[in-house]
Amino acid sequence: MTYELSDHDIQEIAERAAYTALIKAGLEKSQISTRDAHTRYGRPRITRWRKLGLVNPVKQGGIIYWRVIELESASLKNIL
Repeated sequence: MTYELSDHDIQEIAERAAYTALIKAGLEKSQISTRDAHTRYGRPRITRWRKLGLVNPVKQGGIIYWRVIELESASLKNIL
């Protein structure tokens, strides 16, 4: 079975792999707080991405976190 990937697909795969490596090496967090998410990406983007189902919050002990890999993936799509 043969698959054809676009340049965009290849770039996204490479970026996800690199980010996953950083997380596994302990150099980057896998989740960030809502405050940090709003600071990095902007509150309107987080709200829009959540409505579109691109990102989903994770609640742990009353605190809401966001998976960085989902945020990065949504940001690559350039959706405001």
